[in-house]
Amino acid sequence: MTKNALAPTICEYLSRPDAIGDFNLRGRPFRGERPVGHGRLGFVWRVIDELGQPRAAKFVTYDDYSDKSYKAELVFAAKLEKYPQFARLGDAGIVELDVPQKTKFVCFIQEWVDGPTLHDFIFSLAARGAMLHFQHNQQQNASTQHPSL
Repeated sequence: MTKNALAPTICEYLSRPDAIGDFNLRGRPFRGERPVGHGRLGFVWRVIDELGQPRAAKFVTYDDYSDKSYKAELVFAAKLEKYPQFARLGDAGIVELDVPQKTKFVCFIQEWVDGPTLHDFIFSLAARGAMLHFQHNQQQNASTQHPSL
């Protein structure tokens, strides 16, 4: 099945710091604090829960779940809890947001982890790998040159 990309108007709207206010997920109140990033199929916001704790709210286009269950992702995420590298997934459900028109999303709430986004982390690893490769090639070239050249 083809994935449904977010409309450009929704992406533009969601980049505004006031785009998401208060919302409820399965009876739990959350307050949108600021946008963190977005991709082709969804977006991430830093939100505050009812206890004042920061959380990551990942909103994915609802139509992408017409052929699968977001609950299955909760089960899979529970299996990853033994690995400290992964943020804990707290809850998931369906929400409607005015962005700018009422739109349904599947929302995943995770613990907030300060640091780079996954995209930035992967990009920095790739850049570091490219730099190491370049330095290695420079060393190889330097060691194969004749000293009198």
